[in-house]
Amino acid sequence: MKKTLFILIGICLLSLPLQAQWKVGGNFASASGGSATDAYNISFGVDAYYMFRNPDAFFKYGFNASLLFIPGQEVDVLGSPVKFENANFLPASFAVRFTFFRVLTLGPDVGYGLSLNSEIPGGLYIKGILGLDIANAVEVHLFLSNVNAGENNNFTSGGIGFLIHIY
Repeated sequence: MKKTLFILIGICLLSLPLQAQWKVGGNFASASGGSATDAYNISFGVDAYYMFRNPDAFFKYGFNASLLFIPGQEVDVLGSPVKFENANFLPASFAVRFTFFRVLTLGPDVGYGLSLNSEIPGGLYIKGILGLDIANAVEVHLFLSNVNAGENNNFTSGGIGFLIHIY
């Protein structure tokens, strides 16, 4: 994992002279399915994107690093209350975006969600985004994300987020 992180940082630093873009922001979501819906019904997080290519290009690609917080709920299981631990992940992913009419963005993030909790394993991370880019300065988007951390740990949520273009 450390090697991968150093390679991603190196690629980003080497591409600074290219037309590229940094975006940072946050998101809020509610559970929308998956095996963990009863125990985890909200999520929130922060995102940082490094996207290659001209911001107005039809096709862009880049990298995403996030912090995803999924607070555990207390659930009644067979008449007894059970408190589930927080499920926190550090997703690192490859992002692809298609831009239509210089305003509408659409695309997936695909990578790995590293678990920050020893009780819950990490797993495949997928996030689909449909966004509205306002004057190449702010992006507001709807998303559906999933961390598949095994058969009993499928964290799926859908919500709204924002990104501010900082470079």
